[in-house]
Amino acid sequence: MEMKKKTFRISLIVFCVSVVIAIILNILKFSVGVEYKKVQAVVEDMEVINSGSIRRKNQSTEYRVRVNYNGKSYRVQNLNNVNDWNKFKPNKTVDVYLSDGQIYASVKSIQRDTPIGRTATISFVVSLILFFVMIGFYDAYWKEKKK
Repeated sequence: MEMKKKTFRISLIVFCVSVVIAIILNILKFSVGVEYKKVQAVVEDMEVINSGSIRRKNQSTEYRVRVNYNGKSYRVQNLNNVNDWNKFKPNKTVDVYLSDGQIYASVKSIQRDTPIGRTATISFVVSLILFFVMIGFYDAYWKEKKK
């Protein structure tokens, strides 16, 4: 019983540390200065791709938008978090952000695409996994304690 209690406590500590790290990385993600230029581009094409099954409730939607800026065609990056899809109608001029040779829909999407932004996302996923591991250890400890 003592081993299961110790394992549960260790998993609880590891989970708490991972949550703190995830929060710190998320704060850093939005405080890191990124270089970008706000530009106007013309929407060339917008494609909506639905995948999965509606009956199985696992359908996902992906948006692919191509814009033309200074005679060059770009695919808009990180579009899954954009709320206003009406601004991406073909032949419409839109405000987008140019950073490191890529076009983004918002400044937040640029921040999400930085190394620290990707690390913050991964750390949240790791924290979620560690939460379920901790619950499993707690369940084993609780069952042993009841005996």
